[in-house]
Amino acid sequence: MFFYDSKDGRRLGQWTLPRAQGADENCTIHNYNTVPLRSGRYVAVSGNYQAGAWVTDFTDPANPVTVGWSDPPSLGPGPFCSATSPPGCQLGGA
Repeated sequence: MFFYDSKDGRRLGQWTLPRAQGADENCTIHNYNTVPLRSGRYVAVSGNYQAGAWVTDFTDPANPVTVGWSDPPSLGPGPFCSATSPPGCQLGGA
């Protein structure tokens, strides 16, 4: 996830999944929701195919911090993930 200055386009910081993911996991970060909190802090909630859901505090966009997550075990090979060459998840039909 990248954070940019809306006035001049400068990249202020970035956040990546802090936990390693297996070769059979598709970890595309998507489905963002930005949440301004009453405390004045800003968090982003993201969904990730097989990397769970993550809550990131980006009040200081140069130093985003993970404040919550749920990362269930891999579903393993299946219709959308297979141990093909190269190994890992491949997007496609079943």
